Amino acid sequence: MEINTGSILSYQKNQNMAGTVAQNGALKAIEADGADRPSLQNDDVSISNRRDIYNWVAANFPITDQQPATISRASQTLYDYQILSFTDLSTINQMISQDPEEPMIRRIENSLKTSQSYQEQQHLSRIHQVFETLAAAEDRPVS
Repeated sequence: MEINTGSILSYQKNQNMAGTVAQNGALKAIEADGADRPSLQNDDVSISNRRDIYNWVAANFPITDQQPATISRASQTLYDYQILSFTDLSTINQMISQDPEEPMIRRIENSLKTSQSYQEQQHLSRIHQVFETLAAAEDRPVS
C-alpha cells in the first residue's frame, strides 16, 4: 500500500535530501583532513576509570560483610556503570536468593565447579573476576 499525499512526499523528499547533504558533508570533511593520513579511524586513547569505580563501590558497598542487600546494591551499581551486564545481574540475584548465608565468592566458585557448559563457565568466571576485584579493592587503602 502506498500513500501519496503531498505532505508525506514532501517529508520523504526533505529527509532524503538531508541524508544526502549530511553524507556529502562527511565526505568533504574527510577529504579536507588530507590524504596523507594513514587511517580514517579515530586513534584517540582514553584511560578507563574502572579502578575508581571499583574503589568507590568497594568503599560504599563492602561485599565482604556478606549482607545480601549490600551485594545487591554493589552489583546494581556495577550494572549502572556497565561493568556487569543484565545477565550477570540476574545470575547474581539468583545466587543471593538461593543461599543468602554463604559468602558470594564461594557461591560463584561452587557454581563454577558444577557448571556443565563452557559458556556458563565463561560467564561465571567474569562475575568471579568482578567480585574478586571488589574484594581486593576493599582490602586496599584508598589513595
